[in-house]
Amino acid sequence: TLGVVQSVGVIIGGTIAHTLPQAQLRRVVAITLIGVGIFMIGRLFV
Repeated sequence: TLGVVQSVGVIIGGTIAHTLPQAQLRRVVAITLIGVGIFMIGRLFV
């Protein structure tokens, strides 16, 4: 399941990164996706 979450995150993150022209927004989105990914993984173990 971790691989699936990572794959979905990479696909969504890549799509959003290509849509946003500003590097700063990309960084914010990346940090947000990482936070969401950690939260989802944490819920799997709880």
